[in-house]
Amino acid sequence: MQALTSRAPTLPPTLHPRVAYYDLGIPFIGAVWNGFSITYDPANGHTLAWGAEFSQDGAHYFCNDLDTGSLEVFPMPCREHGPVFQAADGTIYARIMSGLSADHGHHLMVFDAQTRTFSSLGRPAPGDQRLLCIEERDGLLYMGGHELAELFCYDPQKRCFDKLCRPFAPPTDRLVNIQLLPDGRLLLIGYPAVPAKIYDVESGQLSDVPAAAEGIAGAVSEGERLFLAAGDQVRVLNADFTEVARLDSPVAGAALVPLALGRNSRASDRGVVYAWAGDQLVVIDAQTLDIRSVCQGPFAGISGLSKDGHLVFAQVEEGRATIVDPDTGDQEERSFEVYQGSRGSAVCALGRGPEGKIYGTNIYGMHLCAIDPDTDAIEDLGYTWSGGELYHVHAHKDKLYVGSYGGSNIGVYDPSQPWNPGSEDDSNPRNWGQLGQNQNRPFEAVTGPDGRIYVANRSNYGIPGGSLASYDPATGLDDREIYLDPEQSVQCVAADQRYVYGGTSIYGGRGSEVTTRDGLLFVFDPQTKQRICELRPVEGANTVTSLAVHPSGLVFGTTDNRRLFVFDPERFVIEEVIGPLRSEGTRLMGVPEGVEMFPLICASDGFIYGLTRFDLFRIDGSSRVLTYLNDPPLPELYALTEGNPGVLYMSAGTHVIKCLLRPPPFYR
Repeated sequence: MQALTSRAPTLPPTLHPRVAYYDLGIPFIGAVWNGFSITYDPANGHTLAWGAEFSQDGAHYFCNDLDTGSLEVFPMPCREHGPVFQAADGTIYARIMSGLSADHGHHLMVFDAQTRTFSSLGRPAPGDQRLLCIEERDGLLYMGGHELAELFCYDPQKRCFDKLCRPFAPPTDRLVNIQLLPDGRLLLIGYPAVPAKIYDVESGQLSDVPAAAEGIAGAVSEGERLFLAAGDQVRVLNADFTEVARLDSPVAGAALVPLALGRNSRASDRGVVYAWAGDQLVVIDAQTLDIRSVCQGPFAGISGLSKDGHLVFAQVEEGRATIVDPDTGDQEERSFEVYQGSRGSAVCALGRGPEGKIYGTNIYGMHLCAIDPDTDAIEDLGYTWSGGELYHVHAHKDKLYVGSYGGSNIGVYDPSQPWNPGSEDDSNPRNWGQLGQNQNRPFEAVTGPDGRIYVANRSNYGIPGGSLASYDPATGLDDREIYLDPEQSVQCVAADQRYVYGGTSIYGGRGSEVTTRDGLLFVFDPQTKQRICELRPVEGANTVTSLAVHPSGLVFGTTDNRRLFVFDPERFVIEEVIGPLRSEGTRLMGVPEGVEMFPLICASDGFIYGLTRFDLFRIDGSSRVLTYLNDPPLPELYALTEGNPGVLYMSAGTHVIKCLLRPPPFYR
């Protein structure tokens, strides 16, 4: 008899437990957008106020026509982008970054004013170079890169890129600004901060900025002269950097501040320099240096010049603009359609709050959201403070503690009090300030056995290593303690009733040199304030990506080469290495090294749960059996936490997924 066959899916030999997933949606919609530049429309001469929205689901450029009040939106195949740049012939260029596919997506784009579309002009090699700035000279575009801080040139006629030089040595990894000097040379500004360089386009030679031109990086140029703020005065320099004059403010007690309203650090391209003298708008004749008042301000928003030379100040988030006639000082108020942010930004961290709500943060935008565990309602609480990423949320007693990129800022939020973000005593959330000692990215936090909160940190740009830091949540950062690691950053932390456990990465601040091999696991004793054990848990792993303490006392960890390990803190040994995991991890957010992250938590049922980019898995802490649960509905799994017992929350790109470990019964 012939065996029966079936086209239906077959069960695996062992029936894996199934869980139920619910897509709760996108917490952060329109959380990351702003206006950035004024141009004129090459098609009709109208004044345009440009802005952008960042999103991991695809970004937008938008522009408001200040003459008609209309709004245009341009979807872009990227996650981030820079301000638009208008060349002397009116052509509008743009820089997009972080593509949506395997393509790095760092392209130079051009705007067709007739078809109202952007198209790619390509990218310099290597393709992972972000284009950070644009300047123009004699019809050629000069651009600075990120990762290698290289100077590129693009010829619009030949439609090709040329690499000119790398003006700065490591750890400077960014060429952040290029300014055309009056003599035709290019001023190059690098980051992390180093002395600026001057590039001679004709000879291809680099030179240092002379001492007489100190502070030139903040200057605006007009004609053959440079104007730069110097205290309350403005220094005026000739093309050879000799000082011509120092101009005093016409308003007593107010600083004179020149404005770059023209293209890329140029004052106006009209022989004059506009400046603020307190709240008074004034104009300086670039030749005679005479100063006259234009009108009383101030005016908020982005600023620039219309095609006919009128001053434009636009508040794109409010749909208002002020147009100033520079000859008469007359002001015209205009309104226009406000862009409504519509794109999502990726969820960077999730954590259970002190009152049981689930809190989340976004990768770029510095917003905090709250998820009601009973109704699944998501509330975007709003913007917290200046920065790039809120890397962690950590509940301790009745407060929520957060850490953000940009100096490892630490703050506290009281969910029982009204939302009032800032850095004052009555702010909520309140930014306590930076940890200090060149720490920059506070990836994770945990409460240690001594009641202090411990933070895993990476160093600032160009500086290797990182730290394990701690502070008393009752007093803030006044008694902070920072245990520096000069060679490796600390990527993750966990704790039990005796120790704090840390996982390290070979990567330090962006642009710093890697001098070690293999990420480490260490045991920190809060009583002695020392690492009492340090070992390499998995050969060939650059980073220990996550740690979780099991009720048995064992510590489970993951590494970026797709392995799990089990550590016994009684004997200080690695008992077992498990893996490889069946799929890759989602890349660590905010940094370029491509570290695959595999977050772990210990849930209330005693299992260790973890994520790959596509999978939810669990580990039996006793038998060490690894089980993949049924597939989540979306990829890019990254943050993981437990809410009520048996309910997990995970981020999937811009979405939050709720997972019931014991699904409700199915019925028709």
